[in-house]
Amino acid sequence: MFEQELEMEKKEGRGYGPLIIIFALVAILVGGVGYVVWTNTQTMKPEEAAQIISSGFAAQGPAVTRFHSGTITPSVADKTSDPNYKLLQKIGILTAKPGKNQVVQVDLTPDGEKRISALPEFQKTKEADGTTLYTVPLATRELVKVDKVTKITPSRIQIEYTWKWKPNDFGNLFDAAGPTVKSFSTWDRSTLIDKYGAAFYNADPQKVTVTMVKGSKGWQPATE
Repeated sequence: MFEQELEMEKKEGRGYGPLIIIFALVAILVGGVGYVVWTNTQTMKPEEAAQIISSGFAAQGPAVTRFHSGTITPSVADKTSDPNYKLLQKIGILTAKPGKNQVVQVDLTPDGEKRISALPEFQKTKEADGTTLYTVPLATRELVKVDKVTKITPSRIQIEYTWKWKPNDFGNLFDAAGPTVKSFSTWDRSTLIDKYGAAFYNADPQKVTVTMVKGSKGWQPATE
């Protein structure tokens, strides 16, 4: 009798085996579907998007203007008759004295040297021709707020945000809507904007929409 009961229990145990396997497969399937659904409903948080945009601004660096000091021979790339040199003379940053054979001696004023050197990210480079190249920051991009984040796919998102320029004292002087730049002719103002860093630095904040894709280097602007 005992042996018969034991044999029946073994048979019943074998009968539950397939059911256990089926339940396990169903649980795995339901869990997988749930994970996919959960993943598709997740999107980037505004603070994460803000960090990505701000990091992009930092990587771009500030808007700058460039000019040379020293004995300058006019060239296609650098002419002291261009409006950037005229503007810098007007605001007391440098002096320009014509010499023989169209050569011009450009020197920073003591006040100009002091004001430029005090700016963050200012760079001063000695050139092969003996002149000195000055790279002067004018303004940085500043995130105002992230307006909306839309998930397109798990590796593709769209960020709508508002940003503005944050100019320094030099940036205010190179403001395209400011009195210094507006004192030039229309042609010279256009040249200052196109080539020498002038922009509407005190304009209202701007709204931008950018698509980002996630790759091996993290989130990057889409190139397509």
